[in-house]
Amino acid sequence: MKIAMNAAITALILASFTPMRVGASEPPARLIKAAEIAISSYSKNISERHTAPGRDGDYMRDINSYDVGISQNSKHFVFIFLVRNKNFSGGGGEIWVSKESLKVERTSNYF
Repeated sequence: MKIAMNAAITALILASFTPMRVGASEPPARLIKAAEIAISSYSKNISERHTAPGRDGDYMRDINSYDVGISQNSKHFVFIFLVRNKNFSGGGGEIWVSKESLKVERTSNYF
C-alpha cells in the first residue's frame, strides 16, 4: 500500500510545518492510521463512481491522480482529494475520519 505510506509521510510532514498540529491526545500514529483509512475509502469510492471506459475513466479511478490535503477540527481529520490534471472539470472529494473511532463518518464528492 505504497500510496498509504506516502500519504502518511506527507501527513507527518504537513503536521510539523503547518498550524494544523496534532495535539498531545492525538499521536501521529492516529493521523497515519486515519490517512490509510481515508485513502482506502476514497480509492473504493472513485473505483465505484468513475465507470467510464477508456483513458479518462482510468485516470479518474487511479488514486495516484489526486492530490491530498489534510485538515482537522476538534472531532475529525478531513482529507481533501483534488484531481491533479486541471484539464478535468470536477472530480475530487472529502473523507472525514473520526479522531475518536478512526472510522469514516462523512464522504463528500465534488462534481
